[in-house]
Amino acid sequence: MKKHLAIFASLLAVFILAACNSEGSDKEVESEDTLVEEQGSEKTETDGEEPEDSESTSEEYLSLGETGEVTSVMGDYEVTVQSFEILDELEGREPYLDEFVLVKFEVGNIGDTVIVGEDLLSVKLFDDNELGEDIIYDLDTVNMLDEEEIHPGESKETEMVFEQDQSESYELVFNFGALESNATNVSWKFNADEAENQ
Repeated sequence: MKKHLAIFASLLAVFILAACNSEGSDKEVESEDTLVEEQGSEKTETDGEEPEDSESTSEEYLSLGETGEVTSVMGDYEVTVQSFEILDELEGREPYLDEFVLVKFEVGNIGDTVIVGEDLLSVKLFDDNELGEDIIYDLDTVNMLDEEEIHPGESKETEMVFEQDQSESYELVFNFGALESNATNVSWKFNADEAENQ
């Protein structure tokens, strides 16, 4: 009789342990399922939303006649790109690339320090293949500011010339490559058929 009771007690203990293990694993499965559901619902809530900084990384372009403001270590100024010409030769000289691009603009000093014209020459002209060219300095007939001063509140009309490959559109960037944390650059985009002499 004692032998039967011992066997019965052992079987009962095995059943109780098995039941406990089964309940624990059910809880684990349940908690895993809950976690997956929660993650799924979080994902569904955020699906379709744009990243917060997506607007700040998008590039905005100005058009001919529009004014942009530039903050630079040399001073703050505004630029209005008025017009441009595409030329096969200038001062009897042919371009090394396909063409000269003569850009006419007005610059106004909106800061509180004097700006020297040559401080405004961090400018690049890009073609539609995103190849950029710098300003050409050694042309006598181009109305560049050079060492001319622009006092606070004063505006001046000026020009700059680039050599560039033939392109359907151009992007002009002022204050290009500025490294100061508070510096800004401003871009204009215009098509070749908008050229003053076309």
